[in-house]
Amino acid sequence: MAALKLLCCLPAWKVYSGAPRLPWRTSLATILLVEDEELVLEVVRNLLGLNRYQVIEAHDGYQAIAICEGYPDTIDLMLTDVVMPQMNGIELAKRALALRPKMKVLFMSGYIPESLRQHGLTDEMVLLPKPFALEDLLLKIAAARESPGFS
Repeated sequence: MAALKLLCCLPAWKVYSGAPRLPWRTSLATILLVEDEELVLEVVRNLLGLNRYQVIEAHDGYQAIAICEGYPDTIDLMLTDVVMPQMNGIELAKRALALRPKMKVLFMSGYIPESLRQHGLTDEMVLLPKPFALEDLLLKIAAARESPGFS
């Protein structure tokens, strides 16, 4: 009887030896993730969860506003898509920050930054272009947490 061999090919785990230490990354921080594309929402939620973030998900701006109104604890950061139906991410951020002025905002989009200007994106806002690598996501989260925000 021949033995069955199973070959499993997994992607290599890239180790970033020069990656910056993110001091708050080891503690649980709460991120409100707003994304209308289910697959993107799932992937980003999993990446954040694997990096010890507590994730609250919203599928659109109105759901995110309801969460901002009703969630009893601190939301440290909102990570939102810019281009979404009904309410874009910029309008969402303005409304959400009126409710939670200490919350930081990180925008993400698959569109080029120049085309996002029509949606209200400015140079002061922190943008994570899609697609992105895990390292880029973590670095942009750190940048957004340190940014003065926008009004």
